[in-house]
Amino acid sequence: MNMLKKHYANILAAWIAFVFIQSLFFKFSGSYETQHIFGTLGEWAGLPWFAEYGGITIGIVELIASLLLFSKWRSWGAVLAFGVISGAIIFHVFTPPWYCNACF
Repeated sequence: MNMLKKHYANILAAWIAFVFIQSLFFKFSGSYETQHIFGTLGEWAGLPWFAEYGGITIGIVELIASLLLFSKWRSWGAVLAFGVISGAIIFHVFTPPWYCNACF
């Protein structure tokens, strides 16, 4: 138990970085799923450029957050990761269901 208390911040940072980094391949390769997701969000938000550049932009921010989580700027990485995760939650909750064919 003492070891868990001692390393809980590193364990949480590793988990967040793992979640972010595993999705980078899809965001940087322009996969169909990424284009569909960010195209839907761009259409809903009225940002036509978001379909093309949203995945890459969010991927870069996730990569920066993941790297910062293992540096002396861990708190900035945590703030950045919190912002990315909060944005994802907001878009999942507030995007109207008719924009998402796979939601229902």
